[in-house]
This record gives sequence, C-alpha cells and structure tokens, in this order.
Amino acid sequence: MDLKFSFAPKFELKNIKQGIPSLRVLEFEPKNGSLKSYVPGGYFFIRIKGADITTEGHPFSASSPKTSEYSNSFEFMIKKAGDWTGSLQNVNIGGVATLEGLYGNFFPNEVQESKDPFVL
Repeated sequence: MDLKFSFAPKFELKNIKQGIPSLRVLEFEPKNGSLKSYVPGGYFFIRIKGADITTEGHPFSASSPKTSEYSNSFEFMIKKAGDWTGSLQNVNIGGVATLEGLYGNFFPNEVQESKDPFVL
C-alpha cells in the first residue's frame, strides 16, 4: 500500500498567459487563507495535480512581487525545457497545485539588506 501525505498549502491556478511560444506564465492563489510573505527570487517546489503531468515537485522562482495587483496571488514564468515543463500545456485554469516553500533566494545577504538598488 502506498500512502502519500501532503502538508504543503493548496493553490488554484488562477490564470495562464502565453509569453513567447516556449514560455508560460502561471498565476496561483491560495485555496484557503491568504498568501504568505515572499520575495521574488525565492523558490517553491510546484506539484500540479491531474492534468496528465507527473506529481514530482519542480523548483521555480516566483516572478511577481507582492503588490496591490498581486495582493493574494503570484506568478511563475516557466520556460519549456523538458518533459515536465512541456506538460504544462495540459494544465487548465482552476487546476489545483501544492507549492512547497518558500526556499532560499538568489541574492546574497548584503544585497537583501541594502537600501541601494541592485542591477544585474
């Protein structure tokens, strides 16, 4: 018998935008409660249920800041680069996902704590 437990918060796929042909923008919002604090660059392991896509979690960085436009949702820009990301064409608005995280970020502490802008 194979038991699976998931304590990661559940999210609903609120919107799907097509960027360039190989890029999809997925917007998620919590199914219950409100969005916890996060910063762009932090990453989550995303698992999308159903939709003919494997349930293995894949790490992606949030690409939208928490603003009035995204007060209770956030976006991920995901480029088609393999089987799992290629399967994103099978997901639909209203689909359910678990997002495990927030994990790390891509900025050194001195950049995070600085009041100066950081330009790449």
